[in-house]
Amino acid sequence: MGKKRLLITVILSLLLVWCFSFVWVTKVPKQNIIHFSEKEIPLIMDGFSYPERWGRWTNSEKAHIKFKLSNPVKNSLDIKLKLRAFARKDYELNMNVFVNGAKYDEWHFKSQTSGDQVKILKLSSQYLQSKEITISFVFSDLLSPKQLGLNNDVRKLGLGLISMETIPQKNIGPLYDFDYLYFIIVSTFSILFSYKIVQYLTRFKILEHNSRIDIVFLCVFFVLLFIPMSRIDHSEKSTQENRMLAKYIPLVNDSGKINPKYGKDFEAWFNDRFCMRTILIKIYDKLKFNINRYYANSKAMTGYDDWLFPLADFNSRKFLLTNQNEICSGVNSLKQFCEKYGIKCYIEVVPSRADFNKTKIFQRNFQTGKYVEQLIEEIFKRTGVSIIYPKHEMKKAKIKDFIFFKTDHHWTEWGAYIGYFEFMQKVKKDFPEISPLNENEFYISYRQDVRANYNINLGVESICKMLNIDLPDCKQMIYYKKYNHKLKENLKYKLSPKGRVDYYYPDGIDKRVVIIGNSFIENFNQFLPYSFKNVLSFRTNYTGYENFNLSRWKEDILKYKAEILLILIHAETAGHLSELKD
Repeated sequence: MGKKRLLITVILSLLLVWCFSFVWVTKVPKQNIIHFSEKEIPLIMDGFSYPERWGRWTNSEKAHIKFKLSNPVKNSLDIKLKLRAFARKDYELNMNVFVNGAKYDEWHFKSQTSGDQVKILKLSSQYLQSKEITISFVFSDLLSPKQLGLNNDVRKLGLGLISMETIPQKNIGPLYDFDYLYFIIVSTFSILFSYKIVQYLTRFKILEHNSRIDIVFLCVFFVLLFIPMSRIDHSEKSTQENRMLAKYIPLVNDSGKINPKYGKDFEAWFNDRFCMRTILIKIYDKLKFNINRYYANSKAMTGYDDWLFPLADFNSRKFLLTNQNEICSGVNSLKQFCEKYGIKCYIEVVPSRADFNKTKIFQRNFQTGKYVEQLIEEIFKRTGVSIIYPKHEMKKAKIKDFIFFKTDHHWTEWGAYIGYFEFMQKVKKDFPEISPLNENEFYISYRQDVRANYNINLGVESICKMLNIDLPDCKQMIYYKKYNHKLKENLKYKLSPKGRVDYYYPDGIDKRVVIIGNSFIENFNQFLPYSFKNVLSFRTNYTGYENFNLSRWKEDILKYKAEILLILIHAETAGHLSELKD
């Protein structure tokens, strides 16, 4: 009997030591990566411009990045920066790099012909005295693209940061840092506690004559209570849920004031960070998805044949019905503007992806098409403007190939070609000499790339992460049709701030065209710039805020002497037509 008691005491002690290992074992942080194209990143940044598709530029003579490590690193740490430099053959970029106030290195870039580069900061222990790390870039003699005669961008650009990784040096020190003092304390407590609890349970068995099953259940129950606290997640952001985690707010702050909401704050912190939380969420979502293939949560849902839909795509249906007066007024303002300045105007609405797939979930029909069709009919009655809406043509094209991505809300290049073709057919009625491009003018291939992979933060990753599921389509197992014009090298273009692109194609029709639209113009512009000699493109949501107010581009349109103006908008955001006011 004594040997059994000793064995149980040892096992229970080891379990307690393991459960409390978060006290005496500090795990060296794993590799972390941050993309500077994201709007919200867990860094304090100063001297940087707005995020762009690929990353963000510095726009000051001094730029700083400040961040905290989740755990201190005592030996060494590599910081891997993927970047690009604003430099030309006749313009050299020189800069000094500082880490925590101490000069680390000098960087010199003579040209940008090498494209994106990788720089690794190897930080020794002298830079790692605290959890906070500040990286500073100090430039000399910065020039703007306008000063170099490249475009009208007046920002003094220096370094363009794409991503940053923090990588602990595994070959220098262990992955775990042991605090032996805490280990002795926890071990002593565990042995004494285990000895007393086993002694008590033994007496309980002898005196009360209770079943051993009850005793085992009681022990297991109390041990399981310690599991949630055995591994606390110290991350700042949950990539699984795509949100920031609750921060720990102490009972007494630095100024000595008591936090009256400490109970709720601690509960929120613990609920976001307890052990095995991410596994439980994933199991929960998989179970729900397998039970009901038409699965939805608060952010996204699946449709027939594993098509994925963010719920934000369906927020406009009510607006399209209740705000028809404002929308018609906006369209009428556009019509008056075009008639006043002799511009031929067109509006094309890209159909909703849900209208081509079965998405009936929980007795709710999310299709938007009927609301858009009612709106288009009402616009024509009130203003006489005929909207291009290629829903019927795209349904026919759907038989041949994918017109939308399964895991991203944008149309494919094949879908965009159908939309382009219908627009050109409409233009041909007003300008008989104009004809759409034929497919034989392009090299056609098939690739697995989803539009979400084009260095922007949309689509396949975000929707799959919203649902917390692992479908084959989330791994991009589908091939989509891609177009490359056979005379692509003849197309010249110039990028400017705020989503402006100037195209020039010498073999195009001699008309000056302006296209204004949201992200759907990206694939549309695989075709339009090859049809006309001069095309000016504006993306409305380039900086994250979508605004179709005509005053944003009026001066540019008139200065460009536009002959054709196209407003391209998605069905789910068609409510923005109400903003088309001069």
